[in-house]
Amino acid sequence: MEVPKVFDRENVTFVLLPEGIKFPPIESGWQLPEKGHSYEEACKHRGNVGLRVDRYQGYIGLDQDVPAAFIGGPGNNNLAPTTTTWETRPGRLGMWYRCDDITSELLVSFGKEPNHSQFKLYKDGQAVGELKLERCYQVIPASHKWIDPTTGDDMPPGEGQRVDYKLLNDMPPLKISGVQLIQEMFAVGITFKQDAKSDTATCPMVTMTTEAIKAVVDDTARDKAYAIGALEDEYTKLSRARPGTRYDQAYASACNMGEFVAANLLTTEEVSHRLMIASGLCGLSPKEANKSITNGLKKTAGKPRKIPPRSEEDKKLDAIMDCGAQVRELTEAEFNAYRLERGPKFSINLPPDNFVSRMMGYGVAISDAYAVYWFMAAMYALAVAADKKIFFSLSMDKIYTNLYIYILGDSTLARKTTAVKKLWELLVAVFGERIENARVPNEFSPEAFIEHMDEFNHAPWLRDEAAGVLALMKKDYMRTFKDTLMQLYDCTKITRMLRTSQRKAEKTRFNVADPYLNVFFASTGAALGANTDIIDTMSGFMARFNFAYPQGEKETYMPLRKGTAVHSELEEICIKQLKGIAAQMDKVVGCEDMSMCPEGADYFERWCEIREKEMASLKDGYSSQIMGRLLPTALKYAMLFELGQPGFDPKRPIRAEFVYEACRLMDSYFLQTTRTVYDIVGTNADKAVIDRVVEFLKLHDGRATKNQIMKTLKIKSKELNEYISTMLECHMVRIEIYHAKGKGRDTQWLFLENDINEFKISEVSKISKISKISKIPFTPETSPIESPSILDTLDTLATLDILPIVATEEEDTPLTSGPHPRKDEPTPSKPKDDPGFQKFKAGMKKRQCCLCGRTFPYDLTWHSNGDKSGYECTTCMMHGPPPEPEKTDAQSRLGDVV
Repeated sequence: MEVPKVFDRENVTFVLLPEGIKFPPIESGWQLPEKGHSYEEACKHRGNVGLRVDRYQGYIGLDQDVPAAFIGGPGNNNLAPTTTTWETRPGRLGMWYRCDDITSELLVSFGKEPNHSQFKLYKDGQAVGELKLERCYQVIPASHKWIDPTTGDDMPPGEGQRVDYKLLNDMPPLKISGVQLIQEMFAVGITFKQDAKSDTATCPMVTMTTEAIKAVVDDTARDKAYAIGALEDEYTKLSRARPGTRYDQAYASACNMGEFVAANLLTTEEVSHRLMIASGLCGLSPKEANKSITNGLKKTAGKPRKIPPRSEEDKKLDAIMDCGAQVRELTEAEFNAYRLERGPKFSINLPPDNFVSRMMGYGVAISDAYAVYWFMAAMYALAVAADKKIFFSLSMDKIYTNLYIYILGDSTLARKTTAVKKLWELLVAVFGERIENARVPNEFSPEAFIEHMDEFNHAPWLRDEAAGVLALMKKDYMRTFKDTLMQLYDCTKITRMLRTSQRKAEKTRFNVADPYLNVFFASTGAALGANTDIIDTMSGFMARFNFAYPQGEKETYMPLRKGTAVHSELEEICIKQLKGIAAQMDKVVGCEDMSMCPEGADYFERWCEIREKEMASLKDGYSSQIMGRLLPTALKYAMLFELGQPGFDPKRPIRAEFVYEACRLMDSYFLQTTRTVYDIVGTNADKAVIDRVVEFLKLHDGRATKNQIMKTLKIKSKELNEYISTMLECHMVRIEIYHAKGKGRDTQWLFLENDINEFKISEVSKISKISKISKIPFTPETSPIESPSILDTLDTLATLDILPIVATEEEDTPLTSGPHPRKDEPTPSKPKDDPGFQKFKAGMKKRQCCLCGRTFPYDLTWHSNGDKSGYECTTCMMHGPPPEPEKTDAQSRLGDVV
């Protein structure tokens, strides 16, 4: 059977029927969407075919059994607009439309169920057609049927007269307003009931305008929502009723809801079912519950509740959600292209032979964990190796190199445990039994912790699932423990008098005279939010942590596979380098006070001054607190960067390149991630509604419909409208319409603005420029490496796109020592017209600075600077473009020659 091509449209399905038969279809359950057949299946079917009607997919059908009944209006034309039309039998028409405004609320206003499938149409008591909405179908060409030529009744196949369905107009289905169509049918006397008077009495819309119909539908939907909300309130009250008040509460709730039943907003069955469940939850017996609910409903059976009218404020809020003038229409391409920004992207600019670069290269080779996890692991290993032997003396305090690190990510897939496990194995391989004994045990109390720190003043604390520790800190007997951790972060001496046994009255004096605690925690973001309170942000406890919180897709995906000998050799290189650092620290007597080179000190002082002024101008307490902690943290990172470089000398000033990189990380990454963590701290059911809406949008890629938000967060429509109005005024969200293109009615979507929680500060290169950073050559590593090829491999891994190298001299090579794995490899020549050569040439543009013109053996960073946008080297980024050469006057030059 050849079904006309006009019916081959997206999301349109068909029902298969026996030959010459209108009903029933050949399959049971044909009403279900999943039982629908494709256009190709319909064409292959040997029998009749029905076109499924589904208003949810944006299609309705109109059967005119008496087309003359639809004549009316100017010119006595058929009121139904011209659309896809076919003849079902001589004198009868089938019509197919696109429509998306016949809503469940409209159906309820007619006294029908929200999922009512079709309306029988009557005029002067005679059936004249059908308006089909859902779970039904229209038989279409090239089907046929058999009828009695005299009466017109349907006959069994082969009996009577055969009638073919004929296509009259093959234009695509026209999009119309269903509300307007119903209003126009009412205007010519077509009703939904055979008794026209009763239809007019029960449905006042018969003589209304289209705008009036919409208003009634809106009010009906609002009243229905009001009644449902009231039922949920009574359900909550009754389910929480205490013994002695349960029977009275059940009766009172039933009386209140009986008024809504009397107003035809709820049914007796709905109310009884919901209140019976609540009665069971509070412990009321079924017999008592049934009695009290029945009596309560009878008490108010004839007293309908009068719903208060909408206020002007409510109407304004509804206008916001009903696509007012400020709502922009969103195309399908724009809708699909929308992506919520996933937070700051991590990058690091260190030489490839730095321990941090090599540790990251090793991590990238063995696992698909986020690169920032391996960076944090490397920094932690250096902090442990420093062993409080180096510090930076400020006028007000001493800054030591201990770190509190917290890595966050999704469970399992982020590979947090892998990073923690490998970090611990590395530390054990370097420090042996000494660090195993000093490690803070998993099970502890405040007293046991202080006792452990008394024995091991320098202790590491690693937990691959820190939710348990944070939950324990919320206990009453642990309420002062966070204060202790803050003291230890500042390396402050602690003295306690503690009881070592419950059976002993005397106390023992514990003295942590030289504390040096390094913390490395890991958990999911949800676990952190559920086990912390807002006081943790206000006290400064959270600000002492450096958070690694990658929220985008991982850089690579790696299948589970067996390790190789190369991996072992890469690991051995990292272990050997860290052992050398630890051995050097063991030789240091006392503590070495480090200093900065003049260029680095000048940059750091100006960076601190500008950041403090920016924070003060923002009047944002959280940001000021976070940045106040990140300023000294930048010193910690600069010292550790210097420590990780081969040939470290504590007496040598910290190089300006390391100072700049530490400050850049504080600005571009840690400030952003800490602010993100502050937003999830204290997440619970009582959190502010706006915060919950923002969090819901973040979890759903920054977009959701109003209904999705209401269903998930259990917020009433009126309340949600008020919050959305506030969010719109604050430019936190925007509302746009998404055109479904045949997939259903157009919908309103709430979009989270991408910069909602992004804390932006000015670029370092724009606020402060170092006059000159001279090249400070790195000393080659003194410890011998037996496998140069493996070292080259590790350095290559360390110079991937996630680890660009810093160039520091206008006319020289990047900061590195020895041959470069990319620069020194011979490049095979290829013809210029070779696509591979063209691709290579395009890639090389990323390695040439657009300001100074120098070429580097790695990809540079893109910067937008107006007409000079392009890839810039670090020197130009910090200093600005080189000065243009002065033009020499030809006459003066000639005079000099003479």
